[in-house]
Amino acid sequence: MVIPNDYFRSPLDTVMLLSASFGEIRAGHLHSGIDIKVFEKEGMPVLAVADGFVVRVKVSPVGFGNALYIDHPNGFTSVYGHLQRFSNEIQKYIRKEQYERESFDVDVFPGKDLIRIKKGDTIGYAGNSGTSFGPHLHFELRDTKTERPINPLHFGYNIKDTLKPIISSLIIYPFGDSSSINKNYFPVQYPLEGTDTLHPSLIAEDTLCLAGNIYFGIETEDLMYNQRDKNGVYSVELFIDSTLCFSQALDSFAFDETRYVNAMIDFNYWMHTGRKIIKTYISPGNKLPVYRYVANQGIFDFSAPKLHLIRYEVSDFSGNKRVLQFYAKGNFPFPQDYVNEPWCNDDTLIFYPDRKNSFKNEDIEITIPAGALYDTLLFSYSSDKIPKGCFSKLHHIQNPFSALQKNMTVSVKMEGLPEKYQQKALLVRINENHSKNAVNSTFENGFVIAKTNTFGDYAVTIDAVPPQIKPLNIPRKHHITRQKNLEFLITDNLSGIKSYRGTLNGQWILMEYDAKSDKLIYRFDDRLHKGKNELRIIVTDECKNSRVFSSILYY
Repeated sequence: MVIPNDYFRSPLDTVMLLSASFGEIRAGHLHSGIDIKVFEKEGMPVLAVADGFVVRVKVSPVGFGNALYIDHPNGFTSVYGHLQRFSNEIQKYIRKEQYERESFDVDVFPGKDLIRIKKGDTIGYAGNSGTSFGPHLHFELRDTKTERPINPLHFGYNIKDTLKPIISSLIIYPFGDSSSINKNYFPVQYPLEGTDTLHPSLIAEDTLCLAGNIYFGIETEDLMYNQRDKNGVYSVELFIDSTLCFSQALDSFAFDETRYVNAMIDFNYWMHTGRKIIKTYISPGNKLPVYRYVANQGIFDFSAPKLHLIRYEVSDFSGNKRVLQFYAKGNFPFPQDYVNEPWCNDDTLIFYPDRKNSFKNEDIEITIPAGALYDTLLFSYSSDKIPKGCFSKLHHIQNPFSALQKNMTVSVKMEGLPEKYQQKALLVRINENHSKNAVNSTFENGFVIAKTNTFGDYAVTIDAVPPQIKPLNIPRKHHITRQKNLEFLITDNLSGIKSYRGTLNGQWILMEYDAKSDKLIYRFDDRLHKGKNELRIIVTDECKNSRVFSSILYY
């Protein structure tokens, strides 16, 4: 596919400053576009980047929030996310759809001739809707046929980027029982000094002693135009003795591939520290298509007694480059004084990434589909007594520091739950601080069944508590003539809010839901009558518990 570099204009009439880059590492996914700054204010006009027609309008309390999709005749689709609102024509169209469907959350696909757009037309206004934690424009360019997002910077956009990336730490990993780093048989982390020079260096190290099979990892971020904003880098390359051994670049990926980011980074280290280490090692289950060249799965043999020059080159899209280089001497593998075997018991199994894996006893059944694991896994399971407030044993399924690409199915036997509460049962993951994360569950033949992509500690509990509805701006005497909207806080204690519905005088009203703030907002429209009005709101959680709020309002 030929990518034009002069076809698309900027989606904003302002200098393009990025708060997030394409392919930036996020929790469980890669960022599928670029985030363009709007200087912390909502309402900046968003412009169509080329002629085309609207093919999708989506309104959601999560994700991209208010999002617009435009197909262009050259085979690409532009996407605009987290909008405050749409242009008047599109807003009128989507409001009609919301009222016909009686739903705030809609995903609509207009026909090709319904909403035509010219290059430079105002199509919406930048905002903070959906899962956004500050006003900005999320912008994507996709291949229309495949829906694969492509790095928008390939299309000729001029981004202000004058600073080099930084490399803040290096981790060297042994691969195999006799491999070592300076006679250490575990990964060794090296903080770096001189990160604002061209060549950062290892602290208090001259030449490293590497023995056997080794792979590398670095922590790196991109500085664009100041030291405060740190984005993801574009490319990472590793050279050994001037030979390219590893190269990755963030050009494009498919949405069903993005979760493989868990294999791209040191997932265990990220879960413990929140820091992202990009590894050279490509595990068997890693299908991420960002690697241009990798020798021997990113594992390198240092068994021969030879001195090597190792060089990392990290670049941003503008060509600003940071280099880290150091010397390492190879050595024959050193025999260990002891072998640090992983803790095992009779329930420990070896699970493989290319096949279905399962574990079962009288209390639990776990099924992990083929392709869910990134590498061979020494699977560990154990159980404890029933936790307080729960109705099953506490099941320790592996640990949360091992990653899953796909959902596993977990079926847990209930114990001691009265029949009247069985339909309120659900599986929860119990965290180290004893907080609970609910998993959507079903009940069947005494077992609670759920799908989850996270290992950890699980038990069955119940959610019999309905959601809470708290009015935020209803005056004491219920006279609302000086207001333009009504606001409510809606929260749930465990399973999460599934649906809500508001009516005025028996008619459905459009209530906007912002999941990140738990706010429900009704902006006054023609369904609010002069005089007396009867408001009714019902909110239901995932376990079918409902709360009703009613009020008489005077307008």
